[in-house]
Amino acid sequence: MATYENVEVLGAQYRFGFQDADAPVIAKFHCRTAELNWEPEAREEAQNGEGHAEAVAVSLATKRMITGSFTGYVDDDFEASDLPNGFNFKGRYYVFQRASDPRRKGVFVEVTIEAISKAGITGS
Repeated sequence: MATYENVEVLGAQYRFGFQDADAPVIAKFHCRTAELNWEPEAREEAQNGEGHAEAVAVSLATKRMITGSFTGYVDDDFEASDLPNGFNFKGRYYVFQRASDPRRKGVFVEVTIEAISKAGITGS
C-alpha cells in the first residue's frame, strides 16, 4: 500500500508520506508516517567563573542523532514484544526505544514506534 498522498492547496502541489519501497521494513507493521528530529549527539559547554556560557561545541552535522516516531497500521497478530532490536531507514540504523499500545483508527489498528539513530551505529 503506497502511502504517498498528492494534494493541491491553492494551486500548489504537495506530497505527503512515502512509497512502500522507502518505508522502514518492520514485520507486521505498515508504516504510514515518520516524524524525524535531528539534534546534536554531543553538546559541550564552557563556562566562565560566574557560570555563564562562553563557548558551545556540538556534533558535526554528519554526526547528528535522529529521534523518530513511526506511525502505521499493524496486522492482527502484531505483538510489541516481537519487535526486532532495530531497522534501517533512509540510510541509517534505528534502535527501538518504545512502542505504543495498539489503538483503533477507523477499521484499522494503529501503533506508534519510537526509535533513535546515532551516526556511529550501523547495525545491531
